Amino acid sequence: MKLYKFLPVPVISAFLWAGCGSQTGRVHVAPAGPAVAGQEPAAVEIFDVGEAPEKPFREIAHLSYDGVGGEYFQVVHEFVAKARELGADAIILDHPVTHTGDRYPYEHFVYRATAIAWQNKGATASR
Repeated sequence: MKLYKFLPVPVISAFLWAGCGSQTGRVHVAPAGPAVAGQEPAAVEIFDVGEAPEKPFREIAHLSYDGVGGEYFQVVHEFVAKARELGADAIILDHPVTHTGDRYPYEHFVYRATAIAWQNKGATASR
């Protein structure tokens, strides 16, 4: 049996695996303020559209993700991972924007969120 008959299988597999990037590979980041110093937070809180945190905060970055319908939970997961990587304490989700066009002839979504950090992290309440 000739070896060249089986050559397409590993080549096709390599192309398929090459498309699998890092977990936050599709999240686009636009810095909104100075970087956060310190360690990555253990948990990132999630605030929905119109739900603002009660604590004072500052914006770190604006996150966006190009996707299609049905990817919402994956997008939120990737936003949280990217926010943790940036040192954010929380994200504020925004409404997805739909659009079509030459590049995307089918309905396409741009998911958006804002990564934020609490102000006065080290401050303690005094009595």
